[in-house]
Amino acid sequence: NVDTPAYGYYFGFGTQLLDIMPKWDLCVDVSNRLDMARRKSKESDPPPENLQYDVRGVTIYLSRRF
Repeated sequence: NVDTPAYGYYFGFGTQLLDIMPKWDLCVDVSNRLDMARRKSKESDPPPENLQYDVRGVTIYLSRRF
């Protein structure tokens, strides 16, 4: 949960289950963000001057076709 932009490498993959209900698909995406870095821009940020971290995530959502 970061309020400022970060830059790094992003990759991921996803799958889609078609027609779980008529015209509705279930989607799952998995992503990994490596070496996300940003400069310290808030007084509340801990040292050092450049902050670096990794982020992993899973997104599950429904999509509807028209």
